[in-house]
Amino acid sequence: MKHFFQVLSFDVLAKLALGVVTIALIRFMPVEEYALLTFAASAAGLAAQVFSAGINRIYIVGFDRHALAGRVEALITLQLVGVAAAAFVSAPFAGAFRGLYPAVAALAGAMVISEFSKTFYQRELRFARYSGTEMARTAAQAVAVGALLLAYGAGLHAAAVLWAQTGALALAFCVALRPVLRWRGLADVSSAAALARSIAAGPYALLFAYFSIVAVFSQLDVVMVRWLADDQVLASYGAALRYYALLSLALGAVHAVLLPAIQQARSSQELDGLYARHFRLVLVFVPAVILAGAAAGWVMPWVDHGRYPDSVAAFRVLAVSAVVSFAFSPHVNMLMKLERFRFLVALAALALGVNIAMLLLLVPRYGAIGASVATLIAAACITIPIYFESRRLRLQRR
Repeated sequence: MKHFFQVLSFDVLAKLALGVVTIALIRFMPVEEYALLTFAASAAGLAAQVFSAGINRIYIVGFDRHALAGRVEALITLQLVGVAAAAFVSAPFAGAFRGLYPAVAALAGAMVISEFSKTFYQRELRFARYSGTEMARTAAQAVAVGALLLAYGAGLHAAAVLWAQTGALALAFCVALRPVLRWRGLADVSSAAALARSIAAGPYALLFAYFSIVAVFSQLDVVMVRWLADDQVLASYGAALRYYALLSLALGAVHAVLLPAIQQARSSQELDGLYARHFRLVLVFVPAVILAGAAAGWVMPWVDHGRYPDSVAAFRVLAVSAVVSFAFSPHVNMLMKLERFRFLVALAALALGVNIAMLLLLVPRYGAIGASVATLIAAACITIPIYFESRRLRLQRR
C-alpha cells in the first residue's frame, strides 16, 4: 500500500504539468492538427508497446529463466531493432501520416528506451528511482511542449510536438540509465538476436504475443476512428482520451507495484494480502472517478471552448472502462506468475476481435461515443475473465 501511494503520488506530480500542457494542446491546436497529432502519437505508441510491453514484462517475470542479469543493453537493442523493423515494414503506409512518418518512428524508439528505464528500477523494487525516472521524463516533455506552445500558440503543428517529445524522452533515458548502461553494448546486435531466439524458443514467447495483442488492442480505437470517421470525430475522441489518461495513472501505479510483489510472494497468505489491499484501493478509486465524470460536464467544454461536444460523453464512458480495468486487470499479474500464457493469448485475441466488431458497428453511427463504448465492452471481455481465472487459481493453491 505504501509503495502504491508513493508511485501514484509521484506519478500525479510528474504528470500534472504534462497534463496541463497536453490539455492546453486541446485548447489551442487547430482541429486538423490535433486530430493528426492524436493519430500519429497513437501509431508511435502502438509500435513501441508491441515491443516494450512484452520485453519489459519478460525482464521482470522471466529474469531468472532467461538469465537477464547484466543483459540490459541486449534488451534495449532488441526493442530498438524491433521498432526499426516495424517502421521499415510499415513504410508503404507513410502517406497516411502526412509527412510525419519519420517523427512517428523516432518517437516510437524514444518511447521503448524510456519505458525500459522505468522497468529496470521497477524489477529491483527501487520505487523511489522508478518514480524519479517518471518525473524526469514527464517534466522534460512538459517543458519541451510547453515551450513550443508559448512560442507558437495556435500555430503549433503536430510535427513539432512529436519531435519535442522524442528529444525529451531520449534525454530522460540517458540520465536515468547512465550509471548502469554500457553504451558500446547497444551495438551488439548478435547478443540481442541470441536473446530473441531464447525467448522465441520458450514459454515466454506466448507472454510476448499476449502483450503484442494488448498493444494493438490499446491503440486500435484511434486507428479505426481515423479510418471510419473525420478529423472532428478523431479530435473529439482524442480529447476524451487525454482526460482518460489521467485516470489511468492509478492503474499504472497498481501494476507497477503488484507485478514484482506478486512475483516474489511465497505463500497464499501473501497473495491474499496483496489483493485485499488492492480491493481497498478500488473502494477509493470508484468515488474519485464518479466525481471526475460529474466535473467533466463543465471542465471539458471550458478547456476546448466547446469545439468537441461529444468528448464529454465519450470520457464518461471511458471512465467506466477505467473502473473496470482498475478493479479486474491487476489480477493478470497472478496469471503471469503461474505462466498461464495460453489462456491470456486466447483471451486477448477474443477481446481484440470483439473490439474490431464493435468499432465497425458503432463508430460510423455514433462517432467518438461509439468508440468509447466499443472500448468499454472489449476491456470488460478481457479483464473480467482474467479476474475469475485468477481467483480460481488462487483457491486451488490453498
